[in-house]
Amino acid sequence: PKSSELSSPGVEGKASLDWSPSSPRIQILVLLLLVCVANQACRALPFYLVDFVDGAEAFKAMNEDLSFTSAEYGLFATLGFTVPFTLASLVAGVASDSVDRFRLTGAAGIVWSICTAAMAAAASFS
Repeated sequence: PKSSELSSPGVEGKASLDWSPSSPRIQILVLLLLVCVANQACRALPFYLVDFVDGAEAFKAMNEDLSFTSAEYGLFATLGFTVPFTLASLVAGVASDSVDRFRLTGAAGIVWSICTAAMAAAASFS
C-alpha cells in the first residue's frame, strides 16, 4: 500500500496512522502476531512429547518410540535446533536484503504452514 493509504491527515496537518481494525497495517500486524504465536507453540511441542520415566508409553513419548536417551535428547534439543536455525537465519538475512521483504515473509509463512501441516499428518514418530 502507498503511504497515503496508510495515513490520514491529523491535527495541524501532520499525518496520523490509521489504527482501525480495517486498516491493512493492523491486519498484517495481527497476521504476523498469529504466525509468531503458532511458531512458538510448534517450537515448544517436542518438549512435551518426551517422558524419561521408567515405563513410559511409546505412543505418548517419542523418546520411547525412537529409543533415544535423555543425553541424546539434549543434543537434539540444543544443537539439532540451534545449528539449523542459525544457518537459516544467515540465509534469511541475506535474502531479506536482496528480495522484497513482504513477498519473502509471505513465502516463508506458506512454507512454514506446509511443514506444520505435514507434522500434523504424521502417523508416528518414526
